[in-house]
Amino acid sequence: MTYFANTASNSGFQHTVASLPTLAVKAMAVFKQRRALAKLDHTQLSDIGLTTKQAQTEAKRPFWDFH
Repeated sequence: MTYFANTASNSGFQHTVASLPTLAVKAMAVFKQRRALAKLDHTQLSDIGLTTKQAQTEAKRPFWDFH
């Protein structure tokens, strides 16, 4: 049986696993925001300084692309 010591590489893995829920929450928020953005009309987009083309481009991005 193999036991993992608390090494730098193992702690990096643990950090990644611990941050998965945070990433999931961010991805869901981005998904909802992009869906809402896609529903705005030209006047609403103009109010926030976006063109229809810019909004469409942003709304089409996948939910995991939030950087």
